[in-house]
Amino acid sequence: NQTYDSTGAVSGGVANLTQSQAATDASIVFDGLTVSRSTNTISDLLTGVTINLLDNSNSKTLTLTVSEKKEDVSTNLNNFINAYNQAMSLISDMSDPVDGKGKLLTGDATARNIANSMRTAVTGIYEGQSLASLGLSHNSTGQLTLDPTILQSKIDENLDGVVATIDSMASALDSSINDYVNTAIPAIEDGFKKSIKSVNDRVIVLNDRIGIIEQGLRRKFLSLQGLLTKFQRTSDYLTGALDGLPKPGGGKK
Repeated sequence: NQTYDSTGAVSGGVANLTQSQAATDASIVFDGLTVSRSTNTISDLLTGVTINLLDNSNSKTLTLTVSEKKEDVSTNLNNFINAYNQAMSLISDMSDPVDGKGKLLTGDATARNIANSMRTAVTGIYEGQSLASLGLSHNSTGQLTLDPTILQSKIDENLDGVVATIDSMASALDSSINDYVNTAIPAIEDGFKKSIKSVNDRVIVLNDRIGIIEQGLRRKFLSLQGLLTKFQRTSDYLTGALDGLPKPGGGKK
């Protein structure tokens, strides 16, 4: 900033700055299309790709090579397997009887149908191949396992085919589960709410009846208590009267 003396003249600081170059947007020609952005980072041209503009290319044509991250397929598939196994374990834990004793979802048709739909989805044929051909299989407890060697071989052989198979399976599974999430389960929940309300209403009615019965019993008890008091008085009177009667042979009893 400039500083001034008592006469108003500039006495120090920075003065008379000159702009050497006006600020402009970053600009590139991408696949024949001129693209301008306010920053040197462009992330909306290619899905999942961020381009950082570091220097002026001086009109040279630069080649951008994008390689696929094949390891993401294995990572995402393992994440799906973990989620699938957790869901199936939850259904089993809440459904399978132990020592002959049932659990919350034992015999529940919806829980059983969800599990069956999930198994059907992962054992189907999609894009001409099954998940089993990619190395997925069920173990003896019904959990999904993955053979990474088989999967990697399939990825190296035909990555697009593997991705298409997994995507088709995921779409089928999502459609199947959504029917339960959006329709069946809300209907069951609504039924439970109505049942709970019905039970609560019955409890209120029964409590009212119990109150009425209790009041009636209290009245009867008070009447009985009064009657017993009268009987006691009568008994005391008769005892006294008998004691005042003359005994045989003279005198009183």
